[in-house]
Amino acid sequence: MQWKFKTGASIYASPVLGSDGSIYIGSLDSNFYAISSSGIIKWNYGTGGQIFSTAAIDSNGVLYFGSYDNYIYALTSSGGLKWKYKTGNWVQASPALGADGTVYVGSWDNNLYAITSTGTLKWSVSLGNTVQSTPSIGSDGTLYVGSWDDNLYAISATGIVKWKYKTGSAVPSSPALGADGTIYVGSDDYSLYAISPAGTLKWSYATGGQVPSSPSIGSDGTLYVGSYDNKVYAISSSGSLKWTYTTGNSVQGAAAFGPDGTIYIGSQDNNLYALSSSGGLVWKFATSNAIHGGATVSGGSVYVGSSDGYLYAIQATGTGLNIDRRPLCI
Repeated sequence: MQWKFKTGASIYASPVLGSDGSIYIGSLDSNFYAISSSGIIKWNYGTGGQIFSTAAIDSNGVLYFGSYDNYIYALTSSGGLKWKYKTGNWVQASPALGADGTVYVGSWDNNLYAITSTGTLKWSVSLGNTVQSTPSIGSDGTLYVGSWDDNLYAISATGIVKWKYKTGSAVPSSPALGADGTIYVGSDDYSLYAISPAGTLKWSYATGGQVPSSPSIGSDGTLYVGSYDNKVYAISSSGSLKWTYTTGNSVQGAAAFGPDGTIYIGSQDNNLYALSSSGGLVWKFATSNAIHGGATVSGGSVYVGSSDGYLYAIQATGTGLNIDRRPLCI
């Protein structure tokens, strides 16, 4: 471990990195933090509610995130408030940024919002239930987002529902887009789905538990996704299982990739895992509580938050870590 930084409560969000190496992350202590690459606080900004939302950062360094005080926030890279926009309920979802700077984010008030970069409403559309999913944006500007009404939605950049695909349960997972436009998304019905850009099913793969984890796509098109059955799955773009790796508890966060192809993913068994592309354990690092969010990799370091309230910076090489050579599970 290189360093750890203590916040006042659990961390569920994933860290994001600024162009100067600063790490930005929210905490359930209702604060949003900017931490230097050496682990020193630069600033924090207090909101009126817990922060589960992972920030999005634009080319100017402006940070966008949601809070349980019902607001969407835009902060400058120095921690000043640019604007905030009030929704009708908690904002647990993480924002996505359009090419024109539009901020797209969902709320527990059932709506997906499109907010201009200056903080004014462009449009909102009701998706029938809580929107926890982060939108993914297609090359034509189409937004793909899940809802707790059991559907994956395709929404135009002007806020028109183009189609929806019904799964068997809530869709808290954030979709990932393949190179051919295929939309990959998990559902609480225990399955990972591959949906065509036209809204038709290509395939689904059943796991042994809910799939709130958002799929991550490797350079060869392999999908990596966690499940509440305690496993990390590697699934080909055609829907066949390549391997699984079993952790000690549910896997909720998205996987991140190192430059050498190592897969980094956390588990609610308190550990961050580094897995090889063939599913073997390279190393694992134990925090003091569950890891709910995803990791971020940069410059030989892996950054991850834990429910123990710490943001950790860990050497990507795994030097001095707890090595476990269990065989992978198929």
